[in-house]
Amino acid sequence: MTPLSRPPYPMTALLRALTRRAAALPLREVEAAYAEALGVSDAVLLPSCRSAIGVALLSAGAPAVASAFTCATVWQAARFARAPLTILDTAADGFLMSAESVRAAAPGAALILSEVFGYTYELAALPTVGPNGPALRIVDMAMSVPSRERLSALASADVATLSFGSRKCLSAGWGGMVLTRDPDRAARLRELRAERMHPAARRESRRRAARLIGVQLTRGPLVYGALATWRRLPRRTGPVQAAVAAGGALPADVFGEDWSSLPTAFERDLMLRNLARLDELAARRRRLAGVYRQELSGVGWITLPPPANEPLSHFTVRVSAELREPLRAWLAAGGIETGRLFFFSQRLAPADHPHARRLSDEVVNLPLDPRLTEACVAGISRRVAAFSPSRAGDGVGAVGVARAEAMP
Repeated sequence: MTPLSRPPYPMTALLRALTRRAAALPLREVEAAYAEALGVSDAVLLPSCRSAIGVALLSAGAPAVASAFTCATVWQAARFARAPLTILDTAADGFLMSAESVRAAAPGAALILSEVFGYTYELAALPTVGPNGPALRIVDMAMSVPSRERLSALASADVATLSFGSRKCLSAGWGGMVLTRDPDRAARLRELRAERMHPAARRESRRRAARLIGVQLTRGPLVYGALATWRRLPRRTGPVQAAVAAGGALPADVFGEDWSSLPTAFERDLMLRNLARLDELAARRRRLAGVYRQELSGVGWITLPPPANEPLSHFTVRVSAELREPLRAWLAAGGIETGRLFFFSQRLAPADHPHARRLSDEVVNLPLDPRLTEACVAGISRRVAAFSPSRAGDGVGAVGVARAEAMP
């Protein structure tokens, strides 16, 4: 079974990280390494990207603006910061908010510019922080692979946030980070961290270590295939996303441990390993996306994603709403896990967010794991192309085709 995502490091790297002494890697060492590598004055390590956005909003003290097509944790961050939230529709031709709608909503607001699937905003086309502009620009890079070149567009009053959480491009198991060119802002964020957050308790640290080991063990092709069959992958949703999609109340503990418990020493070790491999990880994702684009370019019932200058978290195609679940079931039967990020909240009016609503019904996220081979991605593409839209309603949905090549 080919999973939608895997950690960007093998089991050997994880075991090395777990054997380091607990006090061997201070927070500030990781922060300094990221700041230097990415060309910013400061990096502030926090429990999660959600908390990074939340504390950035707290420091701004302004209402927030975010996209209707993004992870629910972005909205939760605004709720954590008690920031009134305006939710904008996406542009008609992509996954991001339009520059026009952002400009209209910007005055006095904290803009949360989420780089969905790794697609980036042109910061030079958006208003900068100032008396007639936004109070803050937060570049949410949770789904991105950062680079020094990309961060060079960050203005002195902006912040960027990274995620090291599960299923992210820079996954280290846990953690988030704020990047800034403003030392005073970094100092305020560290004060908030000192007041509200604490090192993970020994029990929590052991739990996270066990979870990381479990992820590595279970995402091998045979074990993961058995688990995927048991869990019926095409219908899986996370509890928070499911609650948002249903329009119900969020879980009571939605802010729980990840708002207060900082990354452990072994997670910080994995963060540094990812940092050393940024160029390699980015190049690999670009290469695999190119294979998908070449293999799927002639499939008429698929809308390929817009070209991207930056590496992507997934290769996200669009199909008509009635084909999506049959296609995902067909791919799962061929040993391929897919995603359908993101759900459309029933708290939003479809008439006010028609493009985001349509996206949520049509997207299919294909694996873009840098540990995959080009042959595996070509096999996934062939499996997609073999799907027969005319037979989607009869539960077959495809013509005969060999099973996609197993992941390495």
